[in-house]
Amino acid sequence: MVKIKNYKVRASGDRGCVVTLPQVWVQDVGLSGGDGISIYRDEFDRLVLVAQKNEQNQEPRPVA
Repeated sequence: MVKIKNYKVRASGDRGCVVTLPQVWVQDVGLSGGDGISIYRDEFDRLVLVAQKNEQNQEPRPVA
């Protein structure tokens, strides 16, 4: 696993919190505006992000 940087969590009203995605990761997985990200929690309470591009026939690419 590669550590990119530490990020702070920001409050976002009553709906939850916000963390900015590192630009290097966004570029590496080829995301752009309107693409989605599925978020999973593993047995160690780590979050796993899976990029989901809006292109047809594009398989999600898991990223830890």
